[in-house]
Amino acid sequence: MPQLAELGVTPEQSIRNLREQKMNALEIGLFQPWMKRQVEQLGAMSRAVAMKIKELYDRWHSTQFSSVCYLMIVAIVAVYDTIMTVTYAASLQFMEENPIGRWLMGLHNLSRSFGQTPDLSFFLTMKVLGTVLVLAAMYFLIRWRARIGNPVSIGVSSFQIFLAFYLTFGANS
Repeated sequence: MPQLAELGVTPEQSIRNLREQKMNALEIGLFQPWMKRQVEQLGAMSRAVAMKIKELYDRWHSTQFSSVCYLMIVAIVAVYDTIMTVTYAASLQFMEENPIGRWLMGLHNLSRSFGQTPDLSFFLTMKVLGTVLVLAAMYFLIRWRARIGNPVSIGVSSFQIFLAFYLTFGANS
């Protein structure tokens, strides 16, 4: 194989020529023919798989079903959390880990004697208002900018699922 200098071509000209002709390793013939076919088939398959995944993703996020799923997950876990709060109201001063929740329930004013039930009315009202605000924000964000709203809703829903598992199987179980 002759050297570039023998042909009177500089390396820069050679690179420029290759770029202009859009020659890649397959076109130059550096691979055996069977390998060339394998690489082409693999590329076509990976493009087809990527397109199918994108199509499924777009179809899922373009439906109202996905929005309803996100909203239902958040609402169901919020209701579950409220039920757990009311069920274990007598032992909240020992179990509640959230400092804001403790403050809203007035747990900082209770003595550490077991059996005192805190007044949960303010806390539950704020919890319901917060849940309604989050659900409304998710709904309007999905409707306004689905490309932003769907990932945000996935994140909030995932956090809620994690919260449900933590409440059920967490440290205080």
